Amino acid sequence: MFGRINGVLFVLLLFLTSFLGSIFMLFPLLPFAYYGTKFWRTCADRLVGYWLTLPASLVEHLFGTVFHVTGDLILRDQPALIIMNHRTRLDWLFLWNALYKMDPLLLTTEKISLKAPLKSIPGAGWAMGCGSYIFLERSFDYDKATMAACVKYYKQSGNNYQVCLLFLCYH
Repeated sequence: MFGRINGVLFVLLLFLTSFLGSIFMLFPLLPFAYYGTKFWRTCADRLVGYWLTLPASLVEHLFGTVFHVTGDLILRDQPALIIMNHRTRLDWLFLWNALYKMDPLLLTTEKISLKAPLKSIPGAGWAMGCGSYIFLERSFDYDKATMAACVKYYKQSGNNYQVCLLFLCYH
């Protein structure tokens, strides 16, 4: 019984906080995307990253999931490419927990590749767009230009990002 209630509470909290956070925290800063891009990138990355601590915390506290991270640590001041075998629908969520365990500020510098339709989700999609996530159409001819543009944008921002490629299956 509590598992189902916790699941509904989890989804409701994520939707409401991403929706309201996009409207009241990210959208007022949008003019800086054009007139003060360095300031915009810093603010948007921080706000999205700080919000990512919410789902990471909820997974542990609502569902009692325990995470242990072993292996090489990822340094937030060094660029990184993380390639994951996308086996479950929630592996991106587990990535956030792993990054949080290594260094909570890694959540402010990570970028994830996603299916393009996800950018249309009210709240969460808007925030992921503001966070400069990579939205892929699953057509390599189209997506290689998107990925090149994103890498160029990340480089021009002057920040070191950790980019995670999840959806690598092209048919």
